[in-house]
Amino acid sequence: MTDADNKVEINLLSSYVPAKLFWVVRDFKEDLIDESGERRISENEYFETKLSEFAKSTSRTKKMIREAILNYFTDRELITVARPFENKADLENAIGSPLS
Repeated sequence: MTDADNKVEINLLSSYVPAKLFWVVRDFKEDLIDESGERRISENEYFETKLSEFAKSTSRTKKMIREAILNYFTDRELITVARPFENKADLENAIGSPLS
């Protein structure tokens, strides 16, 4: 099967399986600032920027992952969840019992 055949197959499959990708990132600490450092960006802008960076990678695996995400999930959303506490002791104090 050629690359062109694969793309046709992916496009056909994605039209039958409409799905939205929710990528949830836990303990997210990065500031959402554009490359110039002047403008705040949305979580989705950050996600799309990271996906475009995969295209520049020399890793064939990263490029394949990027292509799969772009082709299978035309509707994508990044959801970030900040870490509520920096250390385990603070979390244990907040919930009132030790974590084991």
